Amino acid sequence: RVEGLIPNEHLRLYAEMILPGKAWLEFHVSEKDGKTVVTQDALFAPRGLGGQIYWYVVSPFHFFIFPTMLRNIEKAARKSHTLR
Repeated sequence: RVEGLIPNEHLRLYAEMILPGKAWLEFHVSEKDGKTVVTQDALFAPRGLGGQIYWYVVSPFHFFIFPTMLRNIEKAARKSHTLR
């Protein structure tokens, strides 16, 4: 679910799946040296010991999942831009 949006700057998504805590995914857009820079942050507020264990178990997988996600977003954006 979208929790925050500043067009061309920031997007904050809340994970509605069942988790031992609350999770968000944020995208920040800025410009550097004439290029668009997108950063991605995963935020997690664990609930209890189970939430902490969950985060430590799944966090290494984020190093594989999130870069792929961002590359796919970039591909879709480039494709959409060239179709106009």
